Amino acid sequence: MKPASVSIIIPVFNKCDLTVQCLQALAEVTNHIPHEVIVVDNASTDATPNRMRELGGKIRYLRNQQNAGFARACNQGAAAATSNLLLFLNNDTIPLQGWLDALMTELRTHPEVAAVGSKLLYENGLVQHAGVAYARETRSPFHPYRLLRSDDPRVNHRREMQAVTAACVLIRAKWFQQCGRFSEDYQNGYEDLDLCLNIRKQGGVIVYQPRSVLFHLESQTPGRMKFDNENRALFFQRWADTLLSDEDAVYCEDGYRSLGRKPGDPEQVSLVRLNSESEQAQWAVVAQTQLLAAAGKLDECAQQLAATELWPNDAAVRRWAGALCHRFKLPAAARRHFEISLEREDHAEVRIWLQAVTAEQPEWAMTLEKGRRGLQSGNVAAAKNNFETALLQGAPARLALPGLWQAATASGATADAEQAAQALLALPRLDAVTA
Repeated sequence: MKPASVSIIIPVFNKCDLTVQCLQALAEVTNHIPHEVIVVDNASTDATPNRMRELGGKIRYLRNQQNAGFARACNQGAAAATSNLLLFLNNDTIPLQGWLDALMTELRTHPEVAAVGSKLLYENGLVQHAGVAYARETRSPFHPYRLLRSDDPRVNHRREMQAVTAACVLIRAKWFQQCGRFSEDYQNGYEDLDLCLNIRKQGGVIVYQPRSVLFHLESQTPGRMKFDNENRALFFQRWADTLLSDEDAVYCEDGYRSLGRKPGDPEQVSLVRLNSESEQAQWAVVAQTQLLAAAGKLDECAQQLAATELWPNDAAVRRWAGALCHRFKLPAAARRHFEISLEREDHAEVRIWLQAVTAEQPEWAMTLEKGRRGLQSGNVAAAKNNFETALLQGAPARLALPGLWQAATASGATADAEQAAQALLALPRLDAVTA
């Protein structure tokens, strides 16, 4: 038997039928590549142990006596692997012809690439994953182009990204080990994003490769989303100082700009084509700023931010640019970005920022800022305390109460949330339309 060219590691917890379906698909489309399959069973209570043992030498079966979680199971599989290429694969995937060939070709022809992810489709053939991007204002990770047709040009070209999902990712073993493996501090979520950022921090390249295609039934493992709030808080605590936002760079590369998120679905973004050369040039500045920030080239990023006349006159993107200028201690540039943002759209937060960069900053303004950052990082208890403190310091109720309500709701402080909601309803309307 030839030595394995790649070690395929599949963590499982129950859902035996999905695991068998995945293994059968693997056998049909992967046997031409020497590989080993390592199934790590997190104490399944269904038919998984018996079915895996029936497969005998076709797989290597490791069983935990208790559910050790996704990260630890993947790390156990990696420790048992014999190849220098590690393929982490969810058991709720169905690989299609050529899926592994495309991933291995990517690593073979691009030695700088440390990890490569696949195009994942829902059962109906629409796109589930074409890489991971980070939202401009919230820095929240999301899947750009989710629900597009699989033949859409925007999801069918190779793209360097900050992250790809571990539902199917091929990683060089040396990068996996030197970047800390999957952090076991997370509980079934954000481990892959954390690892990808660690890889990039050490100079590795992450790639989305659309020629590798699988169906992904997505989040079939029981309890998969149970710890999302805790995982998000840990992730943003670790990467609090990193400028993650890159969605405009993704869209600009394809000739589009964002009009904002669609109500009710933060992963769905309304897009419009960049038509004129001047518009394309303006949004290219935004894209370049995000790419420089993501690469850690902060001095060059600051130079882009300071060139305020080159930016598009879009209220949201100017608001974001002004906040970054404030962070980089570029008060003149921050003031100009905020002024243009307010010219396009009245926004309470921008008024606070503009006051912060044009005059002596009131104490409550910084406390409000801390509250908003706490909400973004998932530290809702601290955010609630900051919004309450800002009110005591004299912050306008209209500016502080929405954040207080959101933080109280997220932290489970029902009585405080209800009190904040009632106070908001009691405020006079700004105009005849706005509540």
